[in-house]
Amino acid sequence: SVLQAGDLHAPAAAAPGIAAIFGLHGLPLRRRRPRSAVAPGNGGGGDMAGVVAKVTPELLLQTYNVTGAPEVRRNSKNKRAVVEFQGQFTKREDLSSFFKQYVPSAKAGDDKYVCVGDRCEPDGAHDHIGTEAMLDIEYIMGPAPGITSEVWFYDGMQFCTDVKNWTSMILDHDDPPLVFSISYGVQGNVSIDQHQGCSVQMLQSIEDDFTKIAARGVSLIFSSGDDGSGGTLFIRGKLWPVWPGSAAHATTVGATQFSSGANGPEEAVRSFGSGGGFDWRVPMQPWQKDVATEYLARKDAGLPRDEDYNRAGRASP
Repeated sequence: SVLQAGDLHAPAAAAPGIAAIFGLHGLPLRRRRPRSAVAPGNGGGGDMAGVVAKVTPELLLQTYNVTGAPEVRRNSKNKRAVVEFQGQFTKREDLSSFFKQYVPSAKAGDDKYVCVGDRCEPDGAHDHIGTEAMLDIEYIMGPAPGITSEVWFYDGMQFCTDVKNWTSMILDHDDPPLVFSISYGVQGNVSIDQHQGCSVQMLQSIEDDFTKIAARGVSLIFSSGDDGSGGTLFIRGKLWPVWPGSAAHATTVGATQFSSGANGPEEAVRSFGSGGGFDWRVPMQPWQKDVATEYLARKDAGLPRDEDYNRAGRASP
């Protein structure tokens, strides 16, 4: 049986000062079965063992012309982090294998990271190494080895609740990492998705935290997702970009690919649908208006019906 909190009531004198109440659980999140795999080229087991990575850290450095950068100061206080949700564990042994194969410039100890929270590595029969998690840690550490790296792990039943716990931890931290990379999000009108622990008040509280985090000089980099724009084949509805990537004080990154394997011009990915789009809650930002307007005017953009998306909303790739 499942115990779910119903409506809550506060005294009239106190109610105006209460934005939201957190920590009460709704229905358990229907969890996707984690993939027992490691990132391409790891050779550490799972259904991708032995696969050779085409896009390596070295190739990324060449593609983006990252040359002449100062050598990493390994005794500095600079830190970076990935954030993992939904049972996606990392494994140090697999990261070490990745470094041996694809990061020849690494020095002893460059493949080490710190778990923040109770744990971030599997320790039970039902725990699995996450493909998403391993890709996150490999490709934030591989291109610039030697910087202190952390894995912040949350394994709760509801995504919005975990995101709120994460933002609260950042704000409570005296010295948080300067960059967080997050590859997770929720599609649709998240403000009414109670299965994910979300509500209008919860989203507002989290996005207020994003504003405070940005004011501290901490960057939040979100993936725009790979599940398309949130519509369905049989039931038409509004198209929503992935949240939290669509939030005002977050930076969203869409996937790209090379036109020919591991070389050639770079282009938007075509093997899956981006979770980007135009938000219904947040208006288009002034700094993106020119580019977004130019895109919307393109005859080859293949845009959906006007009533299905918000042309005036904040754009994400």
